[in-house]
Amino acid sequence: MKQIRYLLLLTCVILIFPGCGSEQKKSALVIGISSDPESINALYAFSGNEINITEILYPSLIQMDWDSVKGALAVSPLLADKFVWGKNSLSVDVHLKKGITWSDGKELTADDVIFSFDLFSDPLVQSRLYGIFKNFRTDENLKILPESFRKINKYAFTVFFREKSNPSLIDLDLPVLPKHIYEGIKRDNIVYAEKEIKPVLCGPFLLKAWNKNQSVVLVKNPKSFLVNEKTPDEIIFKVVPDYNSRITQLKNNEIDLAEDIKTDDVEELGKYKNIVLGYVKGREYDYAAWNNIDPVEYSADKKIKENNLFGNAEVRKALTLGINRFEIVKDYLLNYGEAASSPVSPVFKDSYDENIRPYPYDPYAAREILKSEGWRDIDNDGILEKGNIEFSFTLNIPSGNPRRDFTAALIKNNLRMIGIDLQIEPIEPSVFFEKMFNRELNAWIAGWSIPVPQYYKTYWYSNLEEAPFNAAGFMNRQMDSLLIIIENEKDSPEKDEHYKEMQAIFYEQNPVTFLFWIDNIVAYNSRIKKIHITPLGAVHHIWEWETDD
Repeated sequence: MKQIRYLLLLTCVILIFPGCGSEQKKSALVIGISSDPESINALYAFSGNEINITEILYPSLIQMDWDSVKGALAVSPLLADKFVWGKNSLSVDVHLKKGITWSDGKELTADDVIFSFDLFSDPLVQSRLYGIFKNFRTDENLKILPESFRKINKYAFTVFFREKSNPSLIDLDLPVLPKHIYEGIKRDNIVYAEKEIKPVLCGPFLLKAWNKNQSVVLVKNPKSFLVNEKTPDEIIFKVVPDYNSRITQLKNNEIDLAEDIKTDDVEELGKYKNIVLGYVKGREYDYAAWNNIDPVEYSADKKIKENNLFGNAEVRKALTLGINRFEIVKDYLLNYGEAASSPVSPVFKDSYDENIRPYPYDPYAAREILKSEGWRDIDNDGILEKGNIEFSFTLNIPSGNPRRDFTAALIKNNLRMIGIDLQIEPIEPSVFFEKMFNRELNAWIAGWSIPVPQYYKTYWYSNLEEAPFNAAGFMNRQMDSLLIIIENEKDSPEKDEHYKEMQAIFYEQNPVTFLFWIDNIVAYNSRIKKIHITPLGAVHHIWEWETDD
């Protein structure tokens, strides 16, 4: 009888306290990242991983999806419930979803949204988005003016855009921050006060822990309208600096997702039943840059002088013809990419001109162009000369990047065949990019990721003060006109045609040699369901993911 009573009591304990003895298993997904975030404050998050994390913690008024049929963005409300445009399309009424609360229990209202726009545009804050609010009414310091907003009620407000602007819902894509937390902090001190700022959030996941140089742990927010019972309980961004360690942990189920998989690992990973491989077609390209202006003259006093080697468009065309980009795609990328002819990506289907094909590898044609431009091997030493100038230069690359090492070696060998001599000089990445943006380098290899939506003015406009990313100093009046038209034009077939006109100029002028588009290869555990890998990234709308757990 004592044994029976004991068993009955034990059964009751198990029924009443099912978690005693062993904690009930929670579903968690682990994403391997190469470095620890510098910031998870939405004001200052800049790198891809930082933005991925902060977009989960601080949602925007809108959400962006990728329409793979059209090859374009599809925009829909997120924190907003609906948008009502004014007749002249220079104002829009924004109606918020009701019942959204911050993690401290306070309700999200129109005041938070209006305050966030003011905060992000304030020059004292120096946020990552400072200076981009070109369609808003701003003062001389680019800060949004108070009259840009009119509060309708607690859950609605009107946005007024500046005259002759071209606004869209993408202008409202801004992380919303809690006014009651930030309004008491001196604005010029926010950048230094991340540790003191309480992380009050409203996203589908909340911040559980940030273990420096180890992990960022997010926990599901049960109050969020974006989650359900199948949403993972935790998302862990695990810092694994070594690439080979990430691959090993992926195989061993220690991490569930890793991006930027090397092409030579694809075949091996494909043998694992627990691993699924996905591919994002190119929004990222590598290029060989030829400084169109003299870097010494520019560095000295910002003087614009044509580069003796690279200032001529025909010479740059010869360089492009003289580089076998197709060999890099085949032998290094293993065809997980394609040769490029401009910075307009093939993923933007309506904007991309399929009739403009990359130049072939043609060293004979390259030599003939150089000869017609006065470059000849007068002293028979194998290197071309023009007057007293020898076609010899230094090609800089960021150190520690195997793909750039391979590409630089191939370019050196290819150009040597047409009479051009170059020396490869690796530079520590932080120094490399500082010199590149200061236009101190003569020639280099780097890469860009095309923004979504497309925006090219800061990269290719002739006014170098307005185009900080135009590191090669390319200047072309026809391109300038197109960039201004595109900036002020709504999406339309006419705008797509202007993008194609841009591609024709790039094809003719070769401001740099566009080398190749690179596929982002993503490997993830098969237990992740409802993951959509698109040009917007792999870690996108993570709250829609589900697991088998």
